[in-house]
Amino acid sequence: MANFLELVRQLAEVDGSIDRAAITSVVDQVGRPGKMVNFVNRAYTNIQNSRRDWGWLTEDFEATLIPGTAIYTPASFNLTRFSNFIRDDDDNGYMPLSLRDDSIGLSDEHEVEQITYQHWRTLYGRGDQSSDYWNRPVTWSVTPKRELAFGPYPDAAYVIRSQYQKGPQTLAANSDIPEMPTRFHDLIVWEAHRLLLIHDGAFADSQFPTMEMATLRQELECDQLPEVKVE
Repeated sequence: MANFLELVRQLAEVDGSIDRAAITSVVDQVGRPGKMVNFVNRAYTNIQNSRRDWGWLTEDFEATLIPGTAIYTPASFNLTRFSNFIRDDDDNGYMPLSLRDDSIGLSDEHEVEQITYQHWRTLYGRGDQSSDYWNRPVTWSVTPKRELAFGPYPDAAYVIRSQYQKGPQTLAANSDIPEMPTRFHDLIVWEAHRLLLIHDGAFADSQFPTMEMATLRQELECDQLPEVKVE
C-alpha cells in the first residue's frame, strides 16, 4: 500500500533526477519535487477519469422520494463526490435502480426501467402532472443536468436504491492513500513518469512507461470493470 508521499518518492526513483530520500513531504514543494507532486496527482486523476465504470468509484445509495416531486439533484440524496448515475446495462440485463413501498417492505422492491430523457420529457415533462396523475414510478431517467427524474410523479414516499459513480479522489496529504486497489498503485507512478517525460520534452522516452503500463492497465480493467456478457 502506497500513500501519496511514497508514490512521489517512487516517481523520483524512477525518474532518477532527485534522490527519493530528499522528498520528505508533498506539501509546499517547489521546483522539480513540486512537479513530481503535481504529476502524481494528475496521473491518478487521469486514470480515474479514463472510465465511467471503475468498480472502486461505484457507490450504493438509498433515498426516499417526496410525493409529487419527480426530479432530484445528487445533493437531494447527499451524494458525495458525485460524477454520474449508473445507467441500465442492456447487454448484461442490469437495472441498477429499484423502488419499494416501505410500508410493505423488501417484498415490494422491484427494478425500475431507465428511459431516455427525451422520452421521459415527452411522457412526464409537459401537460397536466397534478395529483390526479401521480402514481408509483415505473421509469426513471437522467436529465442533462445529471438529475434523476421519475415517472409517473410519485404518489407516496417510495424508497429507491441505486448506484452512482464518484468523481476523482484528489491526493493532498502525505498519508493520503489512493482508493484504487493497492496492487495497481504502480500504474499511477508509471503514468506520472510518462507525463513528466512529456513535460521534459523527452517524447521518445515517454513511450517506455506506456509499455510498462500496458499489462497493469489490462489487469486493472479486468479487475475493476463490469463483466462482459458472452453469448
